[in-house]
Amino acid sequence: MASGDAIEMSEIKDPMFAEGIMGPCAAIEPADGKIYAPADGTISFISESEHAIGIITNVGAEILLHLGIDTVKITDEKVFDTKITMGQKVKKGDLLTVMDLDGVERHWCQKTVITIVTNYNSYTDIAQVKTGSITPDDIIMELSL
Repeated sequence: MASGDAIEMSEIKDPMFAEGIMGPCAAIEPADGKIYAPADGTISFISESEHAIGIITNVGAEILLHLGIDTVKITDEKVFDTKITMGQKVKKGDLLTVMDLDGVERHWCQKTVITIVTNYNSYTDIAQVKTGSITPDDIIMELSL
């Protein structure tokens, strides 16, 4: 999904995500702004501000990528260069967007990238399997039916 440091859900600096209100999640403090598809699927949502991207995976997981914390409030500068369109099929590792990390920080926002499983009720277990240094090829969450 991104290069950087994967952190525990409880370490996310937004209680809505840290407490799992939207669903179980994992987060990455990105080393660069390149955000890749975490799984094969179809783009189901792109927010108007481009700070959130939804993917329905080929196995039915509904994933929401939330790019930064409070980034929805950035309206005077384009900080996301989205490379995908609604309904587009993607493969794990496809480039979805590029975040301007300096631009995010200029607006006093966190650059944390959060992956949320929004249809978590469909799974018996969702576990974060990796923290620390990661690459886009690493798996950070596993879902069990």
